[in-house]
Amino acid sequence: MGETARELKFLREHLPGDWAAYGPGLFERFAAHAVMLRARYPRTAALDREIFCHYVLCPRVNDEDLSFYAQIFYDALRPRIDGLTAEKDIVLEVNRWCHEHVTYRLTDERTASPLTVYRSGFGRCGEESAFLTAALRSVGIPARQVYVPRWSHCDDNHAWVEALCGGRWRFLGACEPELELDRGWFPPAAARAVLVYSRTFGAASSPLHGAFLYEEDGVRFYNQTARYAPVTRRTFRALHNGRPAPGTRFCLQVLNEAAFRTVAVLVAGEDGEAGADLGPGSLHVLALWDGLAAEGDAGEGVLTLNLLPPAESEVPWRPLDFQPAAPPDAVPVPCQAEKARQAALLRTGDACREKWVASLIHSDPAHPEWDDVLEKARGNGGEVLAFLKRDGDPCRAEFLRTLPEKDLRDTSAARLEERFCAPPSLPLAPPERAGTLCLTWAGAPPVWERDWSLSRWAGEGWRLQDLSAIPWRDNRWEATLPAGRYRIITTVRLPAGDQLAALKEITVREGDAVERPLYFRSFAPEQLLYRQALAPVSAETAEGIAVENIFAPTDRPALLLWLEPGREPTAHLLAELAALPAFPGTVTALLRAGDALPDGTPPWVRPLTGNWEDAEPVARRLNCDPAQFPLAVLTDGKGMARFAAAGYRVGLVALLTRLAEGLERVV
Repeated sequence: MGETARELKFLREHLPGDWAAYGPGLFERFAAHAVMLRARYPRTAALDREIFCHYVLCPRVNDEDLSFYAQIFYDALRPRIDGLTAEKDIVLEVNRWCHEHVTYRLTDERTASPLTVYRSGFGRCGEESAFLTAALRSVGIPARQVYVPRWSHCDDNHAWVEALCGGRWRFLGACEPELELDRGWFPPAAARAVLVYSRTFGAASSPLHGAFLYEEDGVRFYNQTARYAPVTRRTFRALHNGRPAPGTRFCLQVLNEAAFRTVAVLVAGEDGEAGADLGPGSLHVLALWDGLAAEGDAGEGVLTLNLLPPAESEVPWRPLDFQPAAPPDAVPVPCQAEKARQAALLRTGDACREKWVASLIHSDPAHPEWDDVLEKARGNGGEVLAFLKRDGDPCRAEFLRTLPEKDLRDTSAARLEERFCAPPSLPLAPPERAGTLCLTWAGAPPVWERDWSLSRWAGEGWRLQDLSAIPWRDNRWEATLPAGRYRIITTVRLPAGDQLAALKEITVREGDAVERPLYFRSFAPEQLLYRQALAPVSAETAEGIAVENIFAPTDRPALLLWLEPGREPTAHLLAELAALPAFPGTVTALLRAGDALPDGTPPWVRPLTGNWEDAEPVARRLNCDPAQFPLAVLTDGKGMARFAAAGYRVGLVALLTRLAEGLERVV
């Protein structure tokens, strides 16, 4: 059997669904490219065959669309890497190239192909990491995506990349170039993760994959948590009538976005037990076996669950404290020279990416009314133009404006034509027995999948309902729902990541009109405080005097504000500050170079010019959204962050003042 035929056999056996969906032609191109890499690079030829097949040959990284990217990426990267000998230097250079072409932007849940991400100039973290993984594989470097399916300390998840260098896995943030490997903003967050995993598609046995967790639909998951977080063995035991229940499925769940989200599924052995080395923090477990179920909250040691038929009666509100692992105290502190080099690296990459994105935008001078569609299409503008120009029908542009933006970036002209000409479909759902659920709440309308959620029992677990489009009106929320058993979860997430949650189960029967008040747990302002060390951040005064560390200890609480003068959120915050006679501590405003505080800012707000790249790691360290400004950080005068908030909300300054007053009494 020839080399290419052997690689095709691997792909056909390990990606059978993709083989059927995309056809053999796509995989023939990937196989031929992989054979070429092994012939050209001794480092690739020396790889263990299983590692080569899973992490170089395999075109799939996660659940992304597939397209042939390998030759395009290889042709662009070869001039940059062929003079490099150390694998780590190749990995770093490939990531710099990725940063020069792609940056982070939140997109919809469908995962675009690496080629689409490249031709778009942006992607979410799962798309960025698939893009970097694909780029590394295209030059013969074994690479894989590692993934925290859900954080415990904030409502989000994250993916990054590991590359095999010198026989061991090294990590890096996708499209986030660093001067060295094993760096990035996310290690402190990963140290708080319950689970970090990687995957292969189909059978695999090399110890280099990691500890096997479970397999689902032909995908094998491997536990990488111990490489990032302290772990302990957690064991789960299922009993039915006092006897072990082999084959029980243990759904390990994290409370995230106001619902229990499954991060792994373990299967019990003959003794009714399964276990894994997991990070610290709260973990909810749902056990399922032959129509029976049980739930519990796991600590350290063994969690025993007794399987019973699902209950039908209404369950009153039950409080639940969901706690993440404590953040690590140690924070890597780069020296000033390294920070300057890193900032220069990012600026160079950003400038390259601006030129790249500008080159992607198509236009048609005869039809400026298409500019909005073509700008969204980015590198797929040629296909979109071909569709628009087919017959001059003005409805074509309106049709494109109804599509998800990602469809504009990766759908061919032929596929667009097919969808445009297709008759409208009218799917008819079978009628279901239904009732009405009305929820009431006297406060501000709670936000779906942030403050609350509603799930329906589906026989094999709770299924989150898609009810985000139903608004609250006059303190009431009302929906017509299929008859069944429902669970309401409410949660209040505190700044340190802890959640004060409450659960309630109700039954909606056919024809019923069920009305219940929501319940949110209360907390004292002092519960918002925590203790978190921060890496030093430098700045300078208006006179050009260097400030080595804005977080240096003082004799009073200190409020640090990253501000954007001229933008409404910052204006609101400054207006609230101006209404105060004084603040119980020092107040420092961090500004971009060239910005100044507006007239009317209180004189006790000290302006400093800072390196704006410092805002992102500070925000992420404190569980804040790095894209939201102003960023407010309150320290206790001893160099420890005690509270942080990103974005403006009414009453923020009043809350900061109250918290600072409490801190000043104990400084």
